[in-house]
Amino acid sequence: MPEIKMDIRKDKNMLMALCLALTAVTYLAGRLVTPVALSYGLDDMIVRTIVRAVCAVVFMVLLGGAGWLLPNLQKIRDSWRYTRPLVLINIVIATLMGTWATFLLLFQGDFSSEQLKNFAYITALCIFVGINEEGMFRGLLFGGLLAGLGRRKDGPLWAAIISSVAFGFIHVAFDINYGDLLSIVQGLLKTIETGMMGFVLCVAVLEGRNIVGAMTVHAFFDWVLMIQNGVNGVTPTATYVSSDQTVGFAAIIMYLILMALYAPKTIESVKRLRAMPLPQYGPFVPEEESAKIVIAKPIAQGGQPHHPADATPAHLRRERAHKVLDHKIATIPASLISFLVVNNLVSVVWMIIFGSGTVSQVLTGASTVAISIALLFGFQRLFANEFDGMVGWSTQGLLYVLPALVLAIPNIKEWFESSLNNPLICLVLSMAPGFSEEVVFRAIPGANWMRMSGERSEILKCVLTTSVGFSLIHGINLFAGAALSSTLFQLFYAFCLGTLFCAVFLRTGSIWPCIIVHTLIDFTSFMTLDMEHMGVLSSEIVLSWDFWLVVVGAIGLVAWAGYLLRPAKQAEIVALWKEKWHKA
Repeated sequence: MPEIKMDIRKDKNMLMALCLALTAVTYLAGRLVTPVALSYGLDDMIVRTIVRAVCAVVFMVLLGGAGWLLPNLQKIRDSWRYTRPLVLINIVIATLMGTWATFLLLFQGDFSSEQLKNFAYITALCIFVGINEEGMFRGLLFGGLLAGLGRRKDGPLWAAIISSVAFGFIHVAFDINYGDLLSIVQGLLKTIETGMMGFVLCVAVLEGRNIVGAMTVHAFFDWVLMIQNGVNGVTPTATYVSSDQTVGFAAIIMYLILMALYAPKTIESVKRLRAMPLPQYGPFVPEEESAKIVIAKPIAQGGQPHHPADATPAHLRRERAHKVLDHKIATIPASLISFLVVNNLVSVVWMIIFGSGTVSQVLTGASTVAISIALLFGFQRLFANEFDGMVGWSTQGLLYVLPALVLAIPNIKEWFESSLNNPLICLVLSMAPGFSEEVVFRAIPGANWMRMSGERSEILKCVLTTSVGFSLIHGINLFAGAALSSTLFQLFYAFCLGTLFCAVFLRTGSIWPCIIVHTLIDFTSFMTLDMEHMGVLSSEIVLSWDFWLVVVGAIGLVAWAGYLLRPAKQAEIVALWKEKWHKA
């Protein structure tokens, strides 16, 4: 009898059916090991997750998808870049929920060995969840569906939809009470919300022909939301549907908010999938059988839009951004108001929940950092095809801005004369102005100014205007009970400090050195500050050596800023920003 040989990868429909079956096998394997793990006293959640992760990876390798499992730093970076809006949304939500602030507050006491063990457990759990769920749903299921549907019109789109719905539904399938309308609605919305996240990940996986980046993004999503409970020793639960009416309605509102936030990226992902060249057979069919996906250079660098469907929305987005930001000076109050509206709303929420004590102060500080980062990256996102950004690191910039620490000498002197506050709390509180003021008064206005008028004659105008704005905002302290002489003195050294910060930013194109030194200066002050007044200088100025040191130091910083911006270097500064803004 002749030997029968069959290459399963040539029969694409059979391959699709096999992948669907192996996805189910992987999921069931995790459930089957649960009683075994419990009988041996093992943690069933981590065992179940590891078993599924191993099965998903092994099945992908056996089916020929090993190439999509190879770590590639560039492809991992591309996955993070594409999913960046979702990453930022999850970070902000975690901050608003108090995850990070509560986690930091643990350091008010000793970090126990039990907490350290819990930290390691949650971190490991999230890593394996990222591997197993991406391997199952973006690897086996999405990859298998591509094998069967990838040659048809909108085939990649339907493969992503089906795998994403399955991904979302599996999170709630066993929690829904199918006789209760509230439970069904929660389950439906959670399925859609989680499915939208999975749908965006499908695009990142298919365009990069690599799944490792999606695994890292997925693991981070879970980690940022679970770490608080994990460190506190609360075992994470995967229950997204509640029978309690109040909790259920709150869950519905949360899912609707997340769906609205995910919607822009999901719509973009639909357009990208529909515009992909066919066929797209996924990881289990030899790559040469799939059409090549070309990721073009940014338009500003002479390339074409990644997909034709992206051209119009991107063009409209830039037009809207230009209308708001085409006025150089108006950019300062616009960015300030945008920040204050969001930050004050969050602050009010924390005060309502926790009162006006240390907890709400720390939560507000952590939220301020998150909102500042979101505002910074939001600005860069508006000009994604035109601007190289301003968050790259500059060691030279750090050296330039270090002289500003002279203003911290009187603060450090007070450390030896009075009791000190909790250093971790002070660090969180000092990061809030360090991030927010540098983003609002240096990063966004400075970068936008150089976009609009990147000429030598505009450099000093930019420095003086942003520094005056930074100085004047400190006058608000008068309305909080600050003494007039102290406030006027604060206006003076804020202007001088702002001058140096802006000079360093324009000279290097990086905002991080300014954020770091700004935070350090505020930290030295917070360590001995009366937390009830939070920086309001209620006493009049005393003409001591401390006062004169700050005066001389502040004037010296202005002189140093002038040297950094001297005429001989202005052409270099103009060239730097023209390159950043992709100007010929």
